[in-house]
Amino acid sequence: MSKAWPVEGIKASAPLGDSARRILSVRIAEVYSYRPIIHRPEAVEATHALRISLKRLRYTLELFASVFGDAGSQQIERVKALQETLGDLHDLDVRLDLIHGAARRSTRDGEDEAIVPGLARYADRERSRRADTHHRFVQQWSAFQQAGMRRDLIRLSQSGGG
Repeated sequence: MSKAWPVEGIKASAPLGDSARRILSVRIAEVYSYRPIIHRPEAVEATHALRISLKRLRYTLELFASVFGDAGSQQIERVKALQETLGDLHDLDVRLDLIHGAARRSTRDGEDEAIVPGLARYADRERSRRADTHHRFVQQWSAFQQAGMRRDLIRLSQSGGG
């Protein structure tokens, strides 16, 4: 699992809004550090790390909903949609690993070798579904960016409102 970026400078005496904006700023930077892998379907581990970073961003927005208001709620919906699509992608990655492992064991052990062609067809189908899901994620990401998601998040981290 990807490690959360540390948030420096949080003081117990600081106003809640100041701390919330500082945390949000770090979470935004963490998410957008993954931009280079958005269009790289082979970046399985980094894509999963992006999903975890999106979760942290979402939880920050939810935790400080009273600070970020309606503008924060809109961002929660965007982040949640991306996170869910990446969850579907991760499920396919896990499934493909399981299929490949079963095929290797069957071939190695000489048992149930007859299932290997079926597993290969299943893997092909899941790879196709994965490609479609990755494409859907890229389209979602691009649409949200064109709609100003990053700009809107940064505004929240600077002003705390919408």
